[in-house]
Amino acid sequence: MKIGSLFIRGVYYLSVTLALIATLLVGLFFWGVQEAFASGLALLIAVIIAVVYFHPKLYNYRFVVPAMTALVVIIVVPVVYVVSLSFTNLSESNKLSYQRAVPYLTAQTFVADDAPEFAVNGWIDQEQAYLFLNADDLWLQTTEPVPLDLAAPTTFDLVVTEEIPSDHFDRKFAVGQRALLDQLTLVSPAGDVLTKHKLRSFAPSSPRFTQVSHAQFNDNETGNVVTANFETGQFLVTESEDPEAIGQVLSPGFLKASNLSNFVDILTDLDQIKVIAMVLGWSVFAAAFTVCSSFVIALILASLLNWQALREREWYKFIIVACYALPAFSVINAFFWIFTTNQAPWGELLPGGPVFTVIDQLFGIQLDWQFNPVLSRVKFLIVQFWMFMPFMFILCLGVIQSIPVSLYEAARLEGAGVRQSFRRITLPLAFLPLAPVLIISFATAFNDLSLVDQLTFGTPEIPGSVPLASHVDLLVSFANRQAFGNAYTRGAGFGLYSLASTLFTLIFVLLALISWLYLRKVRLQPAGREY
Repeated sequence: MKIGSLFIRGVYYLSVTLALIATLLVGLFFWGVQEAFASGLALLIAVIIAVVYFHPKLYNYRFVVPAMTALVVIIVVPVVYVVSLSFTNLSESNKLSYQRAVPYLTAQTFVADDAPEFAVNGWIDQEQAYLFLNADDLWLQTTEPVPLDLAAPTTFDLVVTEEIPSDHFDRKFAVGQRALLDQLTLVSPAGDVLTKHKLRSFAPSSPRFTQVSHAQFNDNETGNVVTANFETGQFLVTESEDPEAIGQVLSPGFLKASNLSNFVDILTDLDQIKVIAMVLGWSVFAAAFTVCSSFVIALILASLLNWQALREREWYKFIIVACYALPAFSVINAFFWIFTTNQAPWGELLPGGPVFTVIDQLFGIQLDWQFNPVLSRVKFLIVQFWMFMPFMFILCLGVIQSIPVSLYEAARLEGAGVRQSFRRITLPLAFLPLAPVLIISFATAFNDLSLVDQLTFGTPEIPGSVPLASHVDLLVSFANRQAFGNAYTRGAGFGLYSLASTLFTLIFVLLALISWLYLRKVRLQPAGREY
């Protein structure tokens, strides 16, 4: 017994030690990539592990720490991080802190107009490039052959050479190896740094910006004065001989705290408020309709399929549950093609889908399920209902099977019919236990970004909406569109992470308020209370 106890204790302490070391290594990794918050969080978790799992008086907390740690890391930290971004100007052009943006600015180089140009010559032999440069009568070559498989920018030294193997020169060398030449930085014997200047030449480059004070820089190429604007997080031209150049924004920008300006900009823009109100109204209606309709239909189906006299009811249950097992991505794509009209959102002419074709053949009516505002919303509700109903059915079936049969027998003796039993017994006894699930389902339907993106592709757009929105946009897809663009404009000047975080924070607050009002309204029964 003692040997077994010692062995178990040794395994316990070894496991805790390994977990502690792994957490510290994670913290060191984040510290190395200059992520102070993540590194501090890892260090805090390591301290908690060391204190709780090695202190004998904290034995009872050992079973709670893993769950609480997972809760903080998976839920609390992402929420706090997203909310914190809404108080910054983070975007594709404003990612770095000022201390990290300055080196990027001062690392930029330029080639002076009077700088000599060195023509590129060379050839390829056995996966290596032999590189020669010449300007007038001066010939330079790299001290060693350049490998063709360079994976990152590399610097090579040059030496003066008198042996010019022109017989080996490939006339297409500079054109064929332009990707390789773009990664090369060459240092001449005089110490000049040569970089690729044109397709077939290298030239000495000089630092473009010189820092003269904490927030001011001289542009050596244009003679302009550049100043860091800490209110906007941008480097701006403040002095120039060219009046049109004043106010020009230079890259990169830098990160700064914006306090409440993001929220003020959104909540004081009347045009944006009008569009948000339209999108919000549709989002609430769509989520409420989907949850309520899927719950009621699922409850009715679960009640019918719980009827013992119904034949083959297990097969019916299997068919409904099988719909829930299908991946959402394939279901959405299937419905997209089912409702396809003769024109896709991206402008391509396509054969009509089954619904479009059948209605056209029977009634001679070509319904535009993609660009008609009403029909596109109907299509959206049909697909969202299809995706939510099997899940609701599984939950309702489990709740109904837990309702005592004696309640229905007593109601039948009192003369209650099927509808009265459903309204007086089934509906309230199923609704109260499922109230938290209905809240989660409402939040899921309210934030169903993938359905909007894959089913509607951001169409049809609301004419004249500023900012641009579609008739089927949910609030989350509207926020995603403003911050990152849609499928056709993503990456074209978007990447406004602070705007997305601000809108998502407002969505979070709105859903929290709706959930609180809902819970207060239904007055959830405490566990163990009899109905």
